[in-house]
Amino acid sequence: MDFTNASTTFLADSPDNWPARFTISGFTYDRFQNTGQPSDAKIWDEGARCRWLSHQSPFDPGPYEQAARVFRQHGYSSHAEHMLITQRRIARGIISGRGAFARRALDAVYGATVGYGYRPGRVLWLLAILLVLVTASLELPSVNSAMRATTSSGSVYTTQGLLPGQASPSTSALTVPSEVPRAFRTVRPLGWIIWKG
Repeated sequence: MDFTNASTTFLADSPDNWPARFTISGFTYDRFQNTGQPSDAKIWDEGARCRWLSHQSPFDPGPYEQAARVFRQHGYSSHAEHMLITQRRIARGIISGRGAFARRALDAVYGATVGYGYRPGRVLWLLAILLVLVTASLELPSVNSAMRATTSSGSVYTTQGLLPGQASPSTSALTVPSEVPRAFRTVRPLGWIIWKG
């Protein structure tokens, strides 16, 4: 069956009753129409429509765009996005030529992370997972030791080297010797905060 570049106002069909293979490149229509059959319940079923379009021979992304446009115009925006995601997934499977494996891998990552741009909210989950992992890693004893703001003797690390001081385990306070210049003594509260962290 070949409907290449055909055009009609409405398409009255059942997605499951088409031939095993058909061509509908350039086929345009404005809506799906009931046929009066029990199978009419599937005319706005995006899953059934995706299965219908998967029987094209050869594969053409255009009919997916056409069907998605009709779904969107009739208020089925999420259904339309699902169809376009399916289109990209099928297209990934026929990528060929030089670097096909890498291109397929990148495409798969793009689809899994943000649904080819149709599911940007997934990024929030990825950020939340990353935040949890970073927070957990900072709680490791080895990381805490490496990121100390003071040495074992109580000196505070600064961008200019070490600021001598004494950490008191019993009072959890940082004292700065009197020989330290006044300018350094004024940052004592900040050093204590860093040391406590």
